Amino acid sequence: MQAQFDPRRIRMDLHQAPMMRLHYAEDPVNQSWVAVLLFHHLIDDATSLALLGAEIEAFRQGRGNHLPASVPYRNHVAQARLSMSREEHEAFFRDMLADVDEPTLPFGLQDVQGDG
Repeated sequence: MQAQFDPRRIRMDLHQAPMMRLHYAEDPVNQSWVAVLLFHHLIDDATSLALLGAEIEAFRQGRGNHLPASVPYRNHVAQARLSMSREEHEAFFRDMLADVDEPTLPFGLQDVQGDG
């Protein structure tokens, strides 16, 4: 399964939902199930992936009903928008990026319109 769903060769279309896919199969030799979770980095990060893994494990152990109620995404957006003013956001990033005086281009790739 890892070879078939290798994320280095599978590309997700950003215009086509879903941006997360779970492929699974039975492993009769080991009497278990295996799964490969693929997601686009635009919709997930290490924190939410760890949370998802913990929730899956809770269901596997029969403790799914003990999980806290889910929080709508709009609540996270509202919190992010209301916690700081636009000026505070700008000041934060200005301070964080103050010592960056040139583009941080990987592998020296500057000519993206030419031969790369």
